[in-house]
This record gives sequence, structure tokens and C-alpha cells, in this order.
Amino acid sequence: MDALSLVLRSLKQQTQCPSSIVVADDGSGPDLRHILGEFSDLPIVVSWQPDAGFRAARTRNLGLLKINTPYVIFIDGDCICPPQFVQNHLSLASPKKIVTGGRVLLTESETAHVLKRGLKPRDRIFSHTKFKSVPLGFLRDLNPKSTRGIKTCNLGLFLADALLVDGFDEGYTGWGLEDSDFVERLLHKGLTVRNGRLKACVAHLYHPEESGKRLSPNASRLERVMGDPSSVLPSQSVFGERE
Repeated sequence: MDALSLVLRSLKQQTQCPSSIVVADDGSGPDLRHILGEFSDLPIVVSWQPDAGFRAARTRNLGLLKINTPYVIFIDGDCICPPQFVQNHLSLASPKKIVTGGRVLLTESETAHVLKRGLKPRDRIFSHTKFKSVPLGFLRDLNPKSTRGIKTCNLGLFLADALLVDGFDEGYTGWGLEDSDFVERLLHKGLTVRNGRLKACVAHLYHPEESGKRLSPNASRLERVMGDPSSVLPSQSVFGERE
């Protein structure tokens, strides 16, 4: 079974089905249409761009342009959601809050197994402690500026807040750190972080990590943003080119 099929199957099993599912695709071929055809009963909208290298920032921006709901939950195309994921995420939603969820990294063998057999109700991949739902109340807002562990493989916020910073900076090409840049600029705009761990967690399928050397141009770009609180808009974005 394809990873995207597993993701969509997990969304189909939600206790609160999302009112819209935007598949933001970066250069896939005809197989994408075949996969999506299996889920015609889901409210799927496709955003696609041709393959011109790894352009996650632009892919996500094009996806944002397709959204017609007030709230956005980002997950990756290899992140499997437990049944109450959407419901729990929405219970934490609040204007000017970035809700950052948790993830469990599946091993290579666990990933191969679930891809082979498919997703089942109450699947054992959701048995990890991180998938428990714990009412932490005000404790979730104790570290409003902490960016540790924040990734767009599991992140929620209001669409209006994402548009405050014109989405992701498309100057980030290649793998990594465009999501960190996005969060830093949101913090510069006055948003704060709400910890969604032990409430909203995903199972992340195994894939090899990219080499740190490939990150170096993006790392220096992020350092400039972190050192300059006025950098609240991206240098390149489909929402408007900036100097």
C-alpha cells in the first residue's frame, strides 16, 4: 500500500472528518490520480506543481491557496493519524496560537509491515504512550515561545494567521528548515505556541534523514530570520514577492 493511501485511510476513519483535505503535491506523476480515485468519498482538493527539485515551501503555499476553511492542520504525506486526531486538534485551536502536536517515528520494519497489511481499526501503531489524550489545561501554554520540536508534519493554526506572514518562504529549496522559518516569523507577529503533545500525535513512517550538509544554505537563511525580528514576511512567496 502507498504511504498516501494510508494517510487518507486514516483521515477517513476520523471521529470528526475534516471538511476539506488539500493534497499539496510536489511533482507526482499519474499514480496520484489513481490513488485519489480510491477516496472519492473524501472532500479532497489537489494542489500540484511540476517536479523541479524539492520545493516544500512553495508546495505548501499552493496548498494554502486552495483552503476554504478557517483552520488548517498540516501533516506530511507519510504521517498516519489516529481516529481522534482532527477532533483533538480542533479542541486546542485558538486564534494567535500555533498548536504543535507530537509524532512517533516508526521503525523501518514497522513501516514495511503497515504498508504491507494496511491500516486497521485501533491499529497497534497507535499504542505508544504519546497517543494518549491527557487534559493538561494551562500547562499547554507554559512555553509560548519554545520552538523545540515544532514541525509541519503536525501543526495547526488559523488560516488568517498563516497569511499574516504570507505563508512559507519559497527561498528555501532542498530539504529542511522552511517550517522552522515559518514558525519564527509567526512568533515575530505575536503568535504563541500551544503544546499539543499527549493530545494530537501522528505515526510518522520511516524514511532516511537527509544529510546535514544539504541543510547548510537553508540553515544560514534561518539564522538571518532568527536574528532579525523585523523579518516577518518571506523573501519569496506566491502571496507576494518581497524585496
